[in-house]
Amino acid sequence: MTYAANAQCAGCTVSVNDIDTNSYTLTSGQVLCIDTNGVVKGNIVLNGGSICNKGIFKPENFTYTLGEMINNGNMSFPGAITLSAGSILNNGVSSVINFTGTLTISGANFTNNGVMNIETNIQNNSGTVVNNSIINCQEVLGTGALTNNGVINSN
Repeated sequence: MTYAANAQCAGCTVSVNDIDTNSYTLTSGQVLCIDTNGVVKGNIVLNGGSICNKGIFKPENFTYTLGEMINNGNMSFPGAITLSAGSILNNGVSSVINFTGTLTISGANFTNNGVMNIETNIQNNSGTVVNNSIINCQEVLGTGALTNNGVINSN
């Protein structure tokens, strides 16, 4: 699935339209859709499914194994994440993603068209990283492919 910045989320198996503190485990074929008024605050396990966010995705706990995340709103992750082969993370235009830990790319495809704030580092081991906007982090490390058409602010 690929979503343009204004696109509607498709194939939703769970739709969030207001504040939601429920826990969800998403497996292959399942899609969690967060509408513009939606706020996800519960525990989320992404194990082969998809998240399509147009609202606020700020889970209390997030466990990531495999899947696709499309952000056209605001996402905040409460820890480090490793994106493995076959995984996709797309941050849309005028969207924001915040990581409190390291983002590790290990075979995944990551595209940033918004603002990404990473409290520590991007560890790009393999896969594809394309930055068309702004990434704020401590350092970009690793030998994976990086295309930078924007700004990477590192300390």
